[in-house]
Amino acid sequence: MVNFEKEIEVINIEIDHLNVEKKAFIEFADRIEELGVENMPISKRNSYLINNERRTNISDKIRQIYSDTVLDMAHYDEIYDEPIEENMVHELGCEIYTVTEESCSLTSNLKNWLISAAVDAANRRKDFKQVIKKEKRYIKDFEQILEDICERSTRIRDAYSRAENFSQNIDIYNRFEELLGRCEELTINRQKQIQSRKAVPSGFYNGDFEEYLYSDLTNQYPILNLLSKFARILKKDIYKLATTRKSS
Repeated sequence: MVNFEKEIEVINIEIDHLNVEKKAFIEFADRIEELGVENMPISKRNSYLINNERRTNISDKIRQIYSDTVLDMAHYDEIYDEPIEENMVHELGCEIYTVTEESCSLTSNLKNWLISAAVDAANRRKDFKQVIKKEKRYIKDFEQILEDICERSTRIRDAYSRAENFSQNIDIYNRFEELLGRCEELTINRQKQIQSRKAVPSGFYNGDFEEYLYSDLTNQYPILNLLSKFARILKKDIYKLATTRKSS
């Protein structure tokens, strides 16, 4: 029986993580939106000119909000395991992080910049979730197709065990060849799916999509691996049939 239960579980976990992350970045943007702004930018370099009792270091406040939202995700340590500075640079951009760290006040420009960067981070999760959901559909489609191939090969072997003459063996041989051709066709289709994803840049992984998504599984190319196993079995069946002729 063909079963991609582990792969589906991995995909569902990834979708859950993306939903949580999208929500966290939206919450960060909403809380930044609630902050008041200063008309004049104040940097740490000239903050000594300002009465510090009247101003709060905005970089500390922004870091705290980021910590209370993005870093507060239940899976943050397991998946990201990086300090807040590194994550903010990766998600919001180095330039925004630098300006934020140097500011003692929140200007309209900085506020809008932060909100826009957070919304972009949320949208990246939204877009990537569509890629993951598409992979889930691929997996389910292949599961049904491969189950059908498995059942057909079983029926062909059963027919071979009951074959009584050479003409029946020829028919069985052709059916095995047809099934092998189907496996090869599916392998090419799956390879095209993999190649098409390689052409799309991603902020979520370096290298292959499959290596990212299925890294915790025994095989990171589950569909190709199973197709390869089916093909090897069918080739053995074909070789056996070609070299062993039953007398009529």
